[in-house]
Amino acid sequence: MLLLTAEQMQQADEKAVELGIPEILLMETAGRAVASWLEELARPEASEEIVILTGSGNNGGDGLVAARYLDRRGYQVRVLILKSPEEFTGITAQNYRFCQLAGIRMQEIAELEREELREQLDRAAYLVDALLGTGITGAARELAAEVIELTNSQTQPVLAVDVPSGLNVNSGKVEGPVIEADWTVTMASLKLGQILYPGRSFCGQIQVVDLDFPPEVYQGLEVENYMLNEEEASLLLPPRPETGHKGSFGRILVVAGSRGMSGAALLSGLSALRSGAGLVELAAPRAVVKAAAAGAPELITRELPSEQGRLTGESCSKILEAAAKADVLLLGPGLGRSPELEELICQLLSSLEIPAVIDADGLNNISSLTLLKDFSRELAVTPHPGEMARLTGFSLEEVLARRLSLAPDFARENSLSLVLKGADSLIALPEGELFVNPTGCEAMATAGSGDVLAGVIAALIAQGLSAEKAACLGTYLHGRAGELAGEDLSSYSVIAGDILDYLPEAFISLEQVYQ
Repeated sequence: MLLLTAEQMQQADEKAVELGIPEILLMETAGRAVASWLEELARPEASEEIVILTGSGNNGGDGLVAARYLDRRGYQVRVLILKSPEEFTGITAQNYRFCQLAGIRMQEIAELEREELREQLDRAAYLVDALLGTGITGAARELAAEVIELTNSQTQPVLAVDVPSGLNVNSGKVEGPVIEADWTVTMASLKLGQILYPGRSFCGQIQVVDLDFPPEVYQGLEVENYMLNEEEASLLLPPRPETGHKGSFGRILVVAGSRGMSGAALLSGLSALRSGAGLVELAAPRAVVKAAAAGAPELITRELPSEQGRLTGESCSKILEAAAKADVLLLGPGLGRSPELEELICQLLSSLEIPAVIDADGLNNISSLTLLKDFSRELAVTPHPGEMARLTGFSLEEVLARRLSLAPDFARENSLSLVLKGADSLIALPEGELFVNPTGCEAMATAGSGDVLAGVIAALIAQGLSAEKAACLGTYLHGRAGELAGEDLSSYSVIAGDILDYLPEAFISLEQVYQ
């Protein structure tokens, strides 16, 4: 699914008009859909009043169309206008006149005392936000800011038209007061800032209105931001032929763990098995192998030379020997850090002949980005923002502020697939495309969650997916498993092993999409 910026959405609208779709018809379709979704989502009683807050732009015009339809359907409608109707132009002005002819109650907000405005909002059962739309740059100011803050102080449900007023739809940034919507009815396509935090938290439940744009509308937009929806994710699932055997579904070599960090290795290995891999071999220090033998009998184990519980350089030849039989290497969870590990990982990445997934200490022990750039096979890396800061040399604050450009630039420059983990994980691909993951929740903020993700991605590569597709689908499934765990166990109680345990339900949810 496309994620558009405000500028791309404007270009799409202009292209639709150029192709012969009247602008007034687009507004009519949008406003009618807003009215219909309000009826569907809120199910208001005819006796309940609906207050629609409108601005002077096309977003306000959509609100005026919605007012007409709601009025026609018998609802008590009141329109409060941010600016003087004399400032209305084009089709918004036309729809204002249509509302006048219909006898809809309309009033300028500037003419109301603040207490009178509050009383009018208090009397409403539902509020519709059509104040500012997608065109806002910077913070909402003056009267608009006051109205937004007053609306947020109310307890009634709020439906936002296209985007909550005040939100930057290009970045999801909150630079001033923003409407806190219960629902957002957005036009034609999702906007990037509706999926990124903090913007996502202001949108509530999002409904996308199909404006029946022909495909030509989106040609030439140079869209690079996407999101997998459930239908698209389900189509990426690797096939499971009835005659398949363990060798058919791939062999993974996991190089992970150290003394005191056995759990990271076990979580990544077991999640790979839970995600469909046929065989998973864990190559690790003796303490980790002993833990696997006791708690994870499904894992094949290979003891590697170690010192003080960490792998030594002597492990390299044994790892490469095991990798010769594997389809993908998963490297890093719980390895620890040391100069010897830096040298070991340098040797491995210089010699490896199979795709790799590198996570956690696999990344922390990389001494030069040249190792990633020159890697000869497909590569997926899964850093959290702190690890990304170390890789790039930026501060954590800079990584968080620049991640929308930093992630695709890093993936492109190093020819790899990058999962920059977070509440809204970003998946950047080698050609510069950026996917925002829609799944996941606060329950997943727990130690070991990233180890599970690395295992899922490795398993999907082992089953034949490209690193790009595995990164996108694996992140989606991982987040879905976390959501399911959080729903059943509460967001306070989920641990990484629960995310692993709910992976089967996450897969089932995608398998059932087209059944």
